[in-house]
Amino acid sequence: MTRSNASGPVDESSVLQIDADNEVIGQSRSPTPHEGGPDAVTAAMESAIREAAEAAEVEPSALRGVGVGSPGEVDIATGAVANAKNLPAWTDSYPLGTKLAEALGTRVAVGNDVGVATTAEYELGAGHGHASVLGVFWGTGVGGGLILDGKLYSGTSGSAGESWPSTPSGRSAGRSWRTRRGTSSA
Repeated sequence: MTRSNASGPVDESSVLQIDADNEVIGQSRSPTPHEGGPDAVTAAMESAIREAAEAAEVEPSALRGVGVGSPGEVDIATGAVANAKNLPAWTDSYPLGTKLAEALGTRVAVGNDVGVATTAEYELGAGHGHASVLGVFWGTGVGGGLILDGKLYSGTSGSAGESWPSTPSGRSAGRSWRTRRGTSSA
């Protein structure tokens, strides 16, 4: 999750522990480290997940699973993330799902952050009951998620809809649009 303040984007991890009825029973928020690369971000995520589980009075290893929405290109099959450009030094593929699963003792599914958010809106929110949904989210850039005929359209790199990183002033820093087939310049 990304919020903005007068000095620019502020990244944080938000964790919700929900029950079978989708009721929140534990939660936490923690700032995203700006140094230390993927290992530091993963350690901060693990800590936030443990804090939410503790608030729900459950051990992380007892969870049915953990779902993670990450910026960048996500390999849904392996949980690896690459090119998470708004995270520190995160360009190469990094086994986020595997690292968190090992640390927490439960299965971890990783998806693109905006795709995960759009799926949540489709299943539980404003998009419920519709066959197709477009989600547009503004943070350190503008990202989109697309559900077509009930299926998330994620493209070959797992990042369809990732687009236009923006500067702290909100102006577009680039003019490319990632599509299912790759990247095309505008």
